[in-house]
Amino acid sequence: MSDDSRIGTLLDSALDQPSERRLAWVDGLDASHDALKPRLRALLSRAPEIESRDFLGSLPAFDGTDADDAEPGTSAAAGERVGPYQLQRPLGAGGMGTVWLATRADGLFERSIALKLPHRGMFRADLAERMARERGILAGLDHPHIARLYDAGLTADGQPYLALEYVEGVAIDEYCRRRNCDLRERLRLFLQVADAVASAHARLVVHRDLKPANIIVGKDGNVRLLDFGIAKLLDAQVPGEAPLTQLSVHAMTPDYASPEQILGEPVTIASDVYSLGVVLYELLTGERPYRLRRGTRGALEDAILQSDPRRPSDMPTPSARALRGDLDTIVLKALHKQAGERYATVNAFADDVRRHLEGRPVLARPDSAWYRASRFVRRNRLAVATAGIVAFALVTAAIVASVGLVHARAAERRALADAETTRQVSRFMVDLFKVSDPGEARGNSITAREILDKASSRVTTELSTAPDVRAALLATMADVYSKLGLYEDALKHGTSALDLRRAKSPESPGALELATSLDQVGTTLSALRRGKEAIPLHEESVSLRRSVAPVDPVALSRTLLNLAVAHYVEEDFDGTLPVLLEARAELARDPRPNPELVGEITKYLAGIRQEKGELAQSIDIYREALVLLRDGFGEDHPIVAGALGDLAIALKDAGRYDEAEAAYLESLDIQRRVLGPRHPDVGNALNNLTVMYMDVGKFDRALASAQEGTNILRAALGDAHDTTNVMRLNLARVHTQLGHFDIAEAEFRSILALRREAGSTDNISFAVMVDALADVLNKQGKFADAHRFAREATVATEKTIGKEHWRWAGVNRTLGVSLTGLKRFAEAEPLLLGSYALMSEKRGESHRQTQLTAKRIVEMYSGWKRPAKAKEWQVRAGQ
Repeated sequence: MSDDSRIGTLLDSALDQPSERRLAWVDGLDASHDALKPRLRALLSRAPEIESRDFLGSLPAFDGTDADDAEPGTSAAAGERVGPYQLQRPLGAGGMGTVWLATRADGLFERSIALKLPHRGMFRADLAERMARERGILAGLDHPHIARLYDAGLTADGQPYLALEYVEGVAIDEYCRRRNCDLRERLRLFLQVADAVASAHARLVVHRDLKPANIIVGKDGNVRLLDFGIAKLLDAQVPGEAPLTQLSVHAMTPDYASPEQILGEPVTIASDVYSLGVVLYELLTGERPYRLRRGTRGALEDAILQSDPRRPSDMPTPSARALRGDLDTIVLKALHKQAGERYATVNAFADDVRRHLEGRPVLARPDSAWYRASRFVRRNRLAVATAGIVAFALVTAAIVASVGLVHARAAERRALADAETTRQVSRFMVDLFKVSDPGEARGNSITAREILDKASSRVTTELSTAPDVRAALLATMADVYSKLGLYEDALKHGTSALDLRRAKSPESPGALELATSLDQVGTTLSALRRGKEAIPLHEESVSLRRSVAPVDPVALSRTLLNLAVAHYVEEDFDGTLPVLLEARAELARDPRPNPELVGEITKYLAGIRQEKGELAQSIDIYREALVLLRDGFGEDHPIVAGALGDLAIALKDAGRYDEAEAAYLESLDIQRRVLGPRHPDVGNALNNLTVMYMDVGKFDRALASAQEGTNILRAALGDAHDTTNVMRLNLARVHTQLGHFDIAEAEFRSILALRREAGSTDNISFAVMVDALADVLNKQGKFADAHRFAREATVATEKTIGKEHWRWAGVNRTLGVSLTGLKRFAEAEPLLLGSYALMSEKRGESHRQTQLTAKRIVEMYSGWKRPAKAKEWQVRAGQ
């Protein structure tokens, strides 16, 4: 391999490192790379400039003013120099321009790229806008299955170019044909495409031209999504700006276009869902969804707007039988005429495909008979009307006498109401992503939270006359807030949705909707450690679900699990166990396998064993739960990561620290991949890792994880949030262990001031924080101050969890230490001895906290001048 090739490969690897670690990564290369290191460092020194937010915005503007004098119709030629690139051969051409295979011509490094050039003489302002838009979109997309933008600019004569990742491969449909891929291989490739599109949607980018030709499978067997040339940011145009779609009357490829694209209606993520449905249909059957009587554009558009797509299993393919059922349902849901009836997101679409691959029930359901009948009537109005006259003459008397007419009319009214709800939701969601002021958008930096906050401020005022719509949107927003770890916001919106659903008339058919809202609010309260408030909500949901026939055993089991979790977070394990067993019994009534729900139930059964000190049994049961959860959810899922974290705690408590650390790190790795490095759950995982490192005395590692976790939670939740405060508490504890007492004391006092100001003083976390401040004051010899806070901690602990919990032993130990410091030994003795007895019972004699209590007893007897007693306790303290 040439030095240029080696530099290119090494540069790619270096740029994959976090920016602050890149030069260290270069320094760590072995001696065979010594000659390349200076050049590699020089290239990396330019990375901050290239990667800064305004890099692409600072390139010359694509205004088209310098191209008007170019000779019309001329085009580039092989060997020609374009900026720093030399053209090799054309890869493809269209009405707008040509894509060339090109190489770097200035000797900086060797890399083949795909260079997009507009035809000379055609570079007008509208095409300038399109290229600038594509440049801006691609700059914000960073995903392994999206072709990367390497460079963009203008040549000396004003010719613009985009330098893109060159993917050597073939279109996805051709790849599957050539390799005769089986069904599972095709679905796995499709999931790569879906992940790429979902990533673009997360940055508010709709592709609008998804088709096999834009999905290339490289030699490595992985897909790359290409050509965002007609992609659209979901924030609307600036007022007065010409919409991008005006560059071409309908910017799309008709065979893969959605009905709303054909009609020229607003394009949302639902349009990409539809196009992906066509792509999947073609991958599974080798055909497109519609049978055309004429091979014209008009006939195709009529079919997309009016005809029902053929079921994939009806196509004459060897895999037709395997397509029947789930895959028919999945594909046809994605191809629904009404955008609101498709999958709400590409992630939801992909999740159903994964469920099918893993043998789990899919969430999509076949169309109802009512919907199929209405579609039939719409397509055959005259025939239905004629047949209806004859039928009316025959059965009028029976219809009039029957209450079925009343039910039919009620069903019609509900259908109309549902249609109106769907229309309002669709309109609201389209409007939601519109940003009239470009200053609001800040480039590509709109976050999911900003979108939700914007929706929250509008949903009450704009949908005040549509309570069902408001309730549905509020519940959806609550769910997304919860997934972002923003539980206070989730609680506010979920409670609003619950109130709206409670306000419906008693005879209205909304029991299951109400049960869903009760569960949503309850689980959010449990996430906030407010299980007492959650318990009655879940109990009401259980009653509602049992009142609706037929009872859904899976939904009922899920609600019972939620109820058990609420008991669990309150550390009411005697109340947790029977509810878990009831949940498992209900689930057993459903004949379909449900490993994910069984796994969650099993995880909490393991937790109960752990809390009872049965660590060996709990570890075995956690491992059993992990097998089920991985079977149900796959390897990369937050619930799997959570179970690994729980297993790590059990391993830590059992003194199996190396295994515990490995489980913690595996859990953290999954959460970072799935949730992103700044998600609050990552901060929580770092908090647990910090505690383990403190337990084993690895305080330098504890400090690093605590600082990272604190930064994440402060950014995501704010300084005053309970979860942030718990992390800050452990950071201060690490400082305490490292002897940084002044830093620790200041942090503890800051946290407590916030908690008192918020009035959040009636929970165990407050008691723990007061106890921690008392502990650091003890270590500084400030025993009178420590005694005052330790007393407050014991009162708060007794009030919230009682005197039987191991935490009670901890706060009594702190109080005993302060009394020892004040030389009030007779008062300290019963507190410390009682603390040791309870800690030994709850956590075992060999536990670090139990031995720490024994050391404090040694210190107490030594200060009291009772050497025999001190020597006796030295053995228990492991001294």
